Amino acid sequence: WLNAGDAARGIDDSLAKIDAILRACASIGVVTTPVLVNDDVWVAPIHSYHHKSWDDEANVAEAVPPVESVMGDFRFSKFRNLDPRTEDVARYCDALNDVNDGWNAFLDAVKPEHKIVS
Repeated sequence: WLNAGDAARGIDDSLAKIDAILRACASIGVVTTPVLVNDDVWVAPIHSYHHKSWDDEANVAEAVPPVESVMGDFRFSKFRNLDPRTEDVARYCDALNDVNDGWNAFLDAVKPEHKIVS
């Protein structure tokens, strides 16, 4: 989410904020890709953003207001040329998992006996 302090730091949209957060994490040693700990536990952060086309659950019976009107993500985020009403933002965030082939390396390395925390 964007806030008043972001503009003062030169962050003008949510994509720039994601990038700033990932750079800050890297600068202090916070791992933002899957990592094996204790020889049998994977900690696998998943970068994601919701989109209704990925929802395969049955619709609820009662009337529900449009997600854009009830979720703060749509009010407090701004995504340059990406439209959050389409899959654009969700695909952008999902692609962050593939940086440096991190997700594929994780999938290749995980074993059935491993535990996964995501």
